[in-house]
Amino acid sequence: MGKQTRAKFLVSLGALSLAALSGCAGGAPPDSVFVGTYSSTYTLPGIGENGTFSFTVEQKGRMVGSFTDASSNLVYAFDGTVENTGKFTGTMKNGATTSPLTGLLVVKGGGASGAGSTGSGGDFSVTRSGTEQRGYFTIGGTLTTVNSDFMGIYSGVYGADTSLLVDGKTLNGLASYSVDSKGNIIGSLTRGAETGLLTGTVGNTGAFQASVRFATVTLPLAGTLIKTSDGSAQGNFTFTSGSKLYPAQFSKSTSVVAGGDSPYKGSYRGTYGNPQDGENGTISYTIDPSGSIIGFFNQALNKPVGTFVGSVENDGGFSGSITYNATEVAALPAAERALYTTRNIQGKLGARVGGSGVSGDYTMIINGNTVPGNFEASIGGSEVNSSYRAAYTWNSALAPGFNANLVPGGKFTTTNNPEIAIDKQGSILGSLGSHRFDGRVTNDGRAVGQLLGNDNAWYPIRGILSKVIWKLPNASGGTDDVPGLAGNLYVTIASVEYPIAIKLVGGDGKN
Repeated sequence: MGKQTRAKFLVSLGALSLAALSGCAGGAPPDSVFVGTYSSTYTLPGIGENGTFSFTVEQKGRMVGSFTDASSNLVYAFDGTVENTGKFTGTMKNGATTSPLTGLLVVKGGGASGAGSTGSGGDFSVTRSGTEQRGYFTIGGTLTTVNSDFMGIYSGVYGADTSLLVDGKTLNGLASYSVDSKGNIIGSLTRGAETGLLTGTVGNTGAFQASVRFATVTLPLAGTLIKTSDGSAQGNFTFTSGSKLYPAQFSKSTSVVAGGDSPYKGSYRGTYGNPQDGENGTISYTIDPSGSIIGFFNQALNKPVGTFVGSVENDGGFSGSITYNATEVAALPAAERALYTTRNIQGKLGARVGGSGVSGDYTMIINGNTVPGNFEASIGGSEVNSSYRAAYTWNSALAPGFNANLVPGGKFTTTNNPEIAIDKQGSILGSLGSHRFDGRVTNDGRAVGQLLGNDNAWYPIRGILSKVIWKLPNASGGTDDVPGLAGNLYVTIASVEYPIAIKLVGGDGKN
């Protein structure tokens, strides 16, 4: 399918990867000395607030995490950057409320290896309701950074105490989520025809904190997950609404599969495009055994994210609707809002062969007009053990390591020093020169993802990654057989595809 939309949302879907290996050419920032995932407690003495502050520092210094108020259980998403001096800036966000934050991070011993050392932590100030509040945090150790005990894909049902009503409705429905190697959770909860985005973290004890965002409300939830061998969602937790806690639980679905075992069941990620109007972006969705579809359309250029709910028949015919968050639509220019009312969509999926991905064509109704489109997606989260799992770097004999000479408009810079990591489930994270690269590759070499351009916009990419054996010169004047990776990819810009290529060393070179 098409392209990636907003950087932050896609970073929430990119988190399903191992730590990035980032390039340092083309003016890219230096590697951060604080790389790691941390757990801390924080206090804001002036307003009597305290709780937990969990965050990850990425290779180039980006900080992503959350503050959880212990008394109210409110969860504030945190997004920022940290310099190697320890100075950091960012924002705390809960719903429509965004608060700027600045501070200083001190880690004794340097990086995650010293995260539990005495004296690690920092000070910060945050603006709340127009007033600056000063606080501090103390780091008490790192969270799981690799090999989470809960890594996998889970599905089932959930239900909350019937006294909890949101817009007059009880909270119950389907639950579907994935846990990556770091313990990050991303998925969805449904209530009726509406689907909410679920994000959070879980430790190896099963303790988790998360939030679910529906169209009119975002609710924090916290509790304990139970690890299962059959992929069923199980555990107990509480929703927080106002100042009250409401008990809830995940449990295994006992519903009878309708219409047979869908040949399309699985989780997918890819790109979509509507050539007629130039809209494109990325898509992610899950099809359960009954053929029900839940997912997201993420348009490029930071447009609203659409929640996709529908169903597919065993012959590939599908239909559904795409709905958008009312608050995000209201923030658009008035002339654009009519484009983001509920869109009905129908089309046809191509046949799957073995464990491959799927492509297809569709029409969607946009502001009363029927607009044709198409998509391509790879199977996501299905690789139990990716054959591409490795860290890949550049070798000077393979110049240029990233070739984007045929892409017009200065969107990308041909350069050396591409570096990527591919994790056990086939997720890709890294950089091609100064361009961040997030994606996924299946064991048959089909790759989809997104690439950050010089204009700070995300562009969808797709193509083939091939394991190769390079003949590289050695010090004695001969050549050595060096395993590596060759990528022949296409980047989509304004519904036009342009070829790009990468050359890397690493892995085993065995197809």
